[in-house]
Amino acid sequence: MQLPLASQSVDLVVLPHVLESHDHPHEVLRETERVLMPEGQVVISGFNTGSLWRLRQMFSGGTARRPGTSSSSGCFACATGCACSASS
Repeated sequence: MQLPLASQSVDLVVLPHVLESHDHPHEVLRETERVLMPEGQVVISGFNTGSLWRLRQMFSGGTARRPGTSSSSGCFACATGCACSASS
């Protein structure tokens, strides 16, 4: 993977949920390092799998609902009609 940017040409790289969804997150970080200027900044965001909501869901047998959903499965997509087994 190579971005169409020159080396050391960007002073800020923002990676919202990129590392958790990419097949090769180390490649993403290497490419980020390549295009980032010296003293540049990287902003990385992701889901907090150790959150209190997640811990509650794990210890309650998966019946805790995500805020804003009507499904008792805990699957956000089920509240909007996904095709997973929890919605049937």
